[in-house]
Amino acid sequence: MTVNLAEVVALQGDLARARTLHEQNLADARLLSDQRVVALSLLHLASYSRTEGRTENAISMLAEALRIFHSLGLRTEIVDALSRFASALAPKGSAKTTAKLLACSETLRDQIGSTSLPLVANRNLETLTAIRRQLDKAALADAWDQGQALTIDQAVAIALESSDEIQGLA
Repeated sequence: MTVNLAEVVALQGDLARARTLHEQNLADARLLSDQRVVALSLLHLASYSRTEGRTENAISMLAEALRIFHSLGLRTEIVDALSRFASALAPKGSAKTTAKLLACSETLRDQIGSTSLPLVANRNLETLTAIRRQLDKAALADAWDQGQALTIDQAVAIALESSDEIQGLA
């Protein structure tokens, strides 16, 4: 599978080819029952959907990826998925939930010693900016504190519950 190749192609600006590679990776990984690559492919495809304004589609893919990472116990990948989830939720008006998930992902990233790449830091800053437009300082501080106190299991549950609500499953 060519997950890394797809990312290099994306960084070179050929997003159509990168997306095609991620779609092929997803199909191959499903065929081979490689759940980690299924989830990684879904993360990347969700980013394309979010950029295209197909937020519900992105959230659905992120929820599936998060379930897989959680079932595999892949903490670093869960942290990344939570950050991406917060980014996808931000335009949906779920500011408190978004703040909790973003705060939790940042706290967990520090706890597990994972570094934040510039791309992730920029995405998180954009998400925080969107939250600040929706919440006053006190509400943001409260939600942020709640998010920092969440366990990884609690954060996953909140993200998946949000996904179900957005998709009308709750």
